[in-house]
Amino acid sequence: PLCIFAKMRLGSLSCIARRLGFSRNFALGKYQKFGSNCRTAVAKQSSGNGFKRGMMVALGVIAGTTSTGSAVFAHHMSSERVNLPSIQDFLGHAERQSPKVSPDGRFLAWIQPDSHGVLNVFMAPLSAGGMLALDAVVQVTFDEYRGVGTYFWSYDNDRILFLQDKDGNEVYSLYSIDVENGSVVSKAQNLTPWEGVRVGAIHTSPHLPSKLLVQLNKRDKRFMDVYSIDLTSGQMQLEVVNPGFYQSFMAEPRTLEVRAAVEPDLNEGGGRLKVRASGHGGEFNKGPWKTVMEWSFEDTFSLHSITEGGKSAIASVSKGRDTEAVVEIDLQSGKERRVISQRDRCDPGGVRTCKQTGEVQSVSFDFLSKEVHCVDEEYKKAWDFLSSSLEGRLGVVSGSVDGTRLIVQQSASHMQPSFHVYDVNNRSITKLFDSRPRLCEMPMARSISCLVRARDGLELPVFVNPAAASTTRAGETSPAILLVHGGPWARDKDEWSPLVQFLCSRGYTVIRTNYRGSTGYGKKFLNLGNGQW
Repeated sequence: PLCIFAKMRLGSLSCIARRLGFSRNFALGKYQKFGSNCRTAVAKQSSGNGFKRGMMVALGVIAGTTSTGSAVFAHHMSSERVNLPSIQDFLGHAERQSPKVSPDGRFLAWIQPDSHGVLNVFMAPLSAGGMLALDAVVQVTFDEYRGVGTYFWSYDNDRILFLQDKDGNEVYSLYSIDVENGSVVSKAQNLTPWEGVRVGAIHTSPHLPSKLLVQLNKRDKRFMDVYSIDLTSGQMQLEVVNPGFYQSFMAEPRTLEVRAAVEPDLNEGGGRLKVRASGHGGEFNKGPWKTVMEWSFEDTFSLHSITEGGKSAIASVSKGRDTEAVVEIDLQSGKERRVISQRDRCDPGGVRTCKQTGEVQSVSFDFLSKEVHCVDEEYKKAWDFLSSSLEGRLGVVSGSVDGTRLIVQQSASHMQPSFHVYDVNNRSITKLFDSRPRLCEMPMARSISCLVRARDGLELPVFVNPAAASTTRAGETSPAILLVHGGPWARDKDEWSPLVQFLCSRGYTVIRTNYRGSTGYGKKFLNLGNGQW
């Protein structure tokens, strides 16, 4: 069978499951009852709506839980297949994820399911050699329902802060927990306890370790103003009143004074770069706003950092070019000083900047595979050593303030994420953990990246993951699933996908394509999708 799924991600699976009569347990991501529920739902719908019945059979076939699915697998699976990982192993919570090293480099925090299966933050000491002290693990947060998804260390090393909403209303509050020498010394304190007040972007600086900036709609529910919070006293102060629907407020890293923002054009699309001139006493927070740059609805603009004491900004800009470029912008004139990094066939992905200066360290690109352009020479030395020591897609996900300890994620299309500590001074790499250790013993399907020419000659990036070798007999081909990303302003990459690997383990070849209209390949490629969906 050829099954075509549009935007078949976990949220979509849960939505389809609820619409077709699955239990709430499946919709919440608890897949233990998936097989029995699927069989029951197919039986219930066998004489009902044709579309609904077809979708139920398709889901059952993929999971191998219906009689039809069992027949397909019995035909395509090799008799040598043993101990096949469950759907929970692939699509359930990772055993550990999102590691972050403390600013002083002494402790590591991460997210994992607690004893009740709810995601919470845990922490443990890191030895001088980078080993994680698993005998000294401490649970930091104790959420009992939705789990914690976003957290970070304060630069004074004394707190772990995290975001949480109520029952999925997406009105996030900011919580703080005091930690000391690997121990939790206080309960979670809500720093933004007002009903209906939502936390937006947060800015921190190693130069002001006990202070942070946070955007809140406390004054007016329509507008996100900028407030400062003293983490020691808990006092909050209004710093910048949002004059309209300004967004992407950006602060100078040494002073945490707001210097720039983006004002979207609500009538014509596009937007304007607004800069705050220095006011009385030289403080940017006191000065008036002025427009220094504009762009149209077809252009993109993303602020990354403020540099040089507020004189320039780092941004990704597509104005005047097809693909975005990472550029330095003069905040007095709004003109581009220089292009820092750009590629002809794809837009930049991640832009890593120095937390202390705002200067660019590296820029990543993803055309058919990931490429990292190191801008900073010291960072390049570290990256060159990492890339020569570890294979696959690498990314620095966290680091100590002095830059001597980096937390590195290693993954690939066929390799689940694992995490390592890189000691820059000693040039040593120590593995921390695998995110899904139960999958370590099973060979995964390596992606084949290629360009496919469409009927009109347009080249489309395509990623093919063949079915696991153990699932097909000699001389036979496997059924295929065309897995279509949603959006359409989104994209697929040559990277680890637990859903893709689950399908491959069940005997399916998975094909993904970045069709015209997908993001990441410039304005022309994006606009070719106009009127086509």
